[in-house]
Amino acid sequence: MISEEKRREKYLIDDVPFIREQEVSETTAEIPFFKLRPSRIIKTLLIAEDNDLNYEILEEQLEMYGIHCVRAVNGKECVQLFEGAPSGTYDAILMDMQMPVMNGLDAARAIRALPFPEAKQIPVIALTANAYLEDAQKCKEAGMNDHMSKPVQIEQIIRTVEKWMK
Repeated sequence: MISEEKRREKYLIDDVPFIREQEVSETTAEIPFFKLRPSRIIKTLLIAEDNDLNYEILEEQLEMYGIHCVRAVNGKECVQLFEGAPSGTYDAILMDMQMPVMNGLDAARAIRALPFPEAKQIPVIALTANAYLEDAQKCKEAGMNDHMSKPVQIEQIIRTVEKWMK
């Protein structure tokens, strides 16, 4: 025998309308893309990140703030992209520290050694799992402006980049 309360629960659950998957995807496709407060000064970031998932998450969050991202999968590619781009293409560089081919420290040194003024001025910010003070010091010695330990809140990244752009 089912109690009155159990019958009521069964009734409530059985009468809940379910939406077919097709209806969900059609409905969500109509929802306009929502952007958070766009950054007033950051337009494009060069991001050196070898991990696909880390990059995709970072890119998705930054684009919600209206920030365009360009990816380098290692330090060498980061240097090449920066060197080959017209002046003013990138507002800052977010640099992972541990990457194949060329690590973040060597990439920062190579960028700072390039023979044009922007190479000395562009903010280079380390985004790394290394949270020790000695790691931050190594980043500074390599010519980086700042050091942020992962995981990092996206708002913190934006504030840090904007601080160094001023």
